[in-house]
Amino acid sequence: KQFNPASYFENAIGVTISPTMKAQKILLYFNHQHAPYVATKPLHASQEEVSRDNYGVTFSLLVQHNFELEKTIMGFGEDVKVLAPERLKRRIKDRLYNAMELYQTELTEKGLESLKRKLEHRGMGVINHIYTQRELRKIGKILYKELTTNFVKKEKIESAFDKIKPIQNLILNQNLEIILNTLGMAAQPIKVNLYNYGRVYDDKWEQSKEGDLVIRIHTKKSNIETGVLNALPGSHKKIFSKIEKKLIVENSMANAIEVAEGGIHLLHPNLLRQFEKGGVKKHPIIELVFCKR
Repeated sequence: KQFNPASYFENAIGVTISPTMKAQKILLYFNHQHAPYVATKPLHASQEEVSRDNYGVTFSLLVQHNFELEKTIMGFGEDVKVLAPERLKRRIKDRLYNAMELYQTELTEKGLESLKRKLEHRGMGVINHIYTQRELRKIGKILYKELTTNFVKKEKIESAFDKIKPIQNLILNQNLEIILNTLGMAAQPIKVNLYNYGRVYDDKWEQSKEGDLVIRIHTKKSNIETGVLNALPGSHKKIFSKIEKKLIVENSMANAIEVAEGGIHLLHPNLLRQFEKGGVKKHPIIELVFCKR
């Protein structure tokens, strides 16, 4: 049978074709600024005007839902809205959200310099939006699989972190690499702790002598409900005795550190701190300890 390109590509935008997929009715709403352009330069031969109002025009297409359709819609940015089908609508919403997160998670030189000063003088600092929602979902999925499906003990994951490449590559992402480089830290952690993945915090005020920097990755928002870390700014400059620690805690006002989902809390290991448990909700935290290069 002779191949007919015209009929083969008839129900698609672009060249990505699924022989078994039926064409769907796509409804796109364009604002008045771009509607005339779309009307005079149709996206596909099946394009028809369905309705119009004071703000824009709705067009219909009869095509397959493929990669090129999504790319075409994305190319119009904020000037188009998918009305139907629901699956395509969700896909475009997710892609726009992911695109927005690329800007939200962008680090600035000014922000990094501010972080360095805070760590030096206060012993701690917070940077929100280091990880995208996509990265957080993948991290959670891999940890859940290792801990439940594969029945790998939490301590095994902590001790073999450098060998679990999928989780390592996600956690040590480009943003964290930039932060570690700015602070003069080695690229690999010397220790990994997984909290609320089976490990429970105690509520003692403590300091640590291990490493030069602690980074706590918050996979969920940190607040009173999920639990917060209380810390005493500036307490990182000395290791206190038990008596000194008691006096300082009783006579100082601690800071409750709230961190957004996908954010990180950086602190000097010597910083005097205490974890305050939240309510019913769990707050999974991945804690990494780094040394200077």
